[in-house]
Amino acid sequence: MEKRLSSFRVYHSTKNRLYTLFKNAELGNLLIRGGAYLFLSFLAILALIPINAQFSISIIKAIYEFMKNLRKVIIKRVYIQSIRTISDEILFSKGFLRNSIKFTVNELLQEYRYLREKVHLSRFMK
Repeated sequence: MEKRLSSFRVYHSTKNRLYTLFKNAELGNLLIRGGAYLFLSFLAILALIPINAQFSISIIKAIYEFMKNLRKVIIKRVYIQSIRTISDEILFSKGFLRNSIKFTVNELLQEYRYLREKVHLSRFMK
């Protein structure tokens, strides 16, 4: 069964990644990975506008939702970080966290290629 990419999935995927990363990552990883994720999200917005503007809007809405609730997320982050007993380094070594941005980049590239192909085929069918 093929997974359909929808603006609903793009919105919730982006929003949930931001919330999870911000609440759970150690500060160093948050700055590096959070910065990289936001940078890639903004690139995705620009790349998706000519292909499917609704997906770009979904990413923008997710980032806006995250920023709107930042105060609540910070409160949750402070609590979660205060009770943490295992470092990100240990979680990486045990395989609970991916120690590479390549998975995120590959996922974004696959979605982009899928959308580009879909748009190309729809133009061909007209």
